[in-house]
Amino acid sequence: MPIFDPPKTGNFIKGETVRNGPLEVVIREVEEIDGKIFDKAGNDTGEIEVRPLLHFDGTDLILEVKPGNYNTLYKEYGPNSDAWLGKTIILKHEITGTNEWAKLEIKRETRRFTPTTEEDEAPPF
Repeated sequence: MPIFDPPKTGNFIKGETVRNGPLEVVIREVEEIDGKIFDKAGNDTGEIEVRPLLHFDGTDLILEVKPGNYNTLYKEYGPNSDAWLGKTIILKHEITGTNEWAKLEIKRETRRFTPTTEEDEAPPF
C-alpha cells in the first residue's frame, strides 16, 4: 500500500470545510490507506499507520479518519468498516488548542416507542 500524505487543498474535508456550518453526509465507501504519523509539532515521525478514507454519496469530498473520529465510528458501529457503509454522519467544526478540524458525530434517528400490546400501553407502577 502506498504511503499517503494528504494534500493541503483539494477534496479533503478539513476544519475550514465545515467552519460555516455542519455537513451531513452518507458514507458510500471506505478505503484503507497507509498514513504518516506526525508529532504535536507537526514533524513526520517516520511511522506509518493504516487509516480509513471515507467517500460520501453525492459529493467528491473525502475525509481522512484520524484517531478521534475513528474512535467515534468504532464505538458506534465496530471495527468492520463494511458496517459503516450507508450510515449518516455529521461533520462539525472543532478547534482543539491551535488545531482546526472536522469532528465526526453520529446522526441518530429519533425513535418513538409504539405499544404493540395492551400490556405495553400501561406502565407497571
